[in-house]
This record gives sequence, structure tokens and C-alpha cells, in this order.
Amino acid sequence: MFWITYGAVSAHSVAVVLGSLLCLPLQVALVVRLAPWRRRRRSLQALGLFVATCVVPAAVGGWSYRVSECGLATAALRHPDRRARAHARS
Repeated sequence: MFWITYGAVSAHSVAVVLGSLLCLPLQVALVVRLAPWRRRRRSLQALGLFVATCVVPAAVGGWSYRVSECGLATAALRHPDRRARAHARS
């Protein structure tokens, strides 16, 4: 959705919008497979993280802030969770 919005609103690029729409069925299939409605708490946490790291920076500083903050959030989420590592050891 980010790239569709970026292409339509900021870049005014038909190529970006069409390329993003091409991937949209795959994204919908992924969401259906993940079934976020079964894990409400995790889904709300993810939504909160998205709002804090993507929506708020975009509202405050524009697209450049949003891109950098989404990158930082992605990097932070790649760091393994301590509880998961402790659970894997036992």
C-alpha cells in the first residue's frame, strides 16, 4: 500500500502504481494465509508499530521521514527476540 500511495500521491508515477497493483494479489494472499484475525493482540501491536514508525513520521516530516523510519523499523524487527532465543535453547 505504501508504494501505491507514493506512486499516486507523491511521484505521480503510473509505473509505480501499476507495478504495485501487480503485486497486490500476492499481498492479499499473504495476509489471508497469516490470518491476523486469529491473533488480535499481535495484530494490534503490529498496527501500533506501523502507525508509530510510518504514519506519524509521514504526517510530521513527509515521505522522506516515512521511508527512513520504515527502514529503521524493519531493521529493528530483524533483531531476534530475547524470549524467543531463550525458548529455543530450552
